[in-house]
Amino acid sequence: GEQLVFEVCYPTGTVDNLTPAIERKGRKVKPPSADVGFVMDLLEHIETTGFPAPSPIEQRWTRASQSRMSPAASASINDVFSWVGVIMYLPVSDPTIRGRIQDKFRDYTQLVRKVGAELPSDIYPHWGKIEMPSDAKALEADQAWLSRRYPVGLFNSLRRELDPKNICANDLINKAFPLDRE
Repeated sequence: GEQLVFEVCYPTGTVDNLTPAIERKGRKVKPPSADVGFVMDLLEHIETTGFPAPSPIEQRWTRASQSRMSPAASASINDVFSWVGVIMYLPVSDPTIRGRIQDKFRDYTQLVRKVGAELPSDIYPHWGKIEMPSDAKALEADQAWLSRRYPVGLFNSLRRELDPKNICANDLINKAFPLDRE
C-alpha cells in the first residue's frame, strides 16, 4: 500500500563525543544523548496527547555525507547524524479516509518539527521526502527552512545549466527550490 513518510536529520555530535541529553523535568528515564532524547520526547508528546501515530518511529544514525544536498552534509567525516522518520499508511480506495489521514499526517509532521525545535541544533527534512504545503505563507516558510540547510543557489544554478527546459524536475522540486526566486 501507499504511505506518507517524513524524515528529518540532525547532527548529534561526533563519533567520539555525542551531544548530551537535554535535561527535562518529569522524564522517567534519562536518555544517553540528545538524539535518543528527541525520540523519547516525541513519543511522550504522542502518548500524552493521544495522537494517533502508527508504528514505527524509525531512528538511525550515519556519519556525515559529502553530498551537499544531503541533510547530513558536513566537512568532517567524524560528525554523526541521527535520522528520524515517521510514517502513516494510506488505504487505496476511500478518498474521505485518505484525506483525513493526510490531514493528520500534516499534524504529525508539525509535531516532529515542534519537538525537534527543542534540540540544540536544527532538524532538516530529507528534501525528497517532504510534502510542500499549498498555503503560500507556509510554502514560503518551508522554502526558507530548506534554504538554511541546502545550497539552493548552487543547486538551481546547476539545474538551469544542465536542465534548461526543467524536464528533469517535478512539482516537489519546483516548489521546494523555485527557480524564479533568485
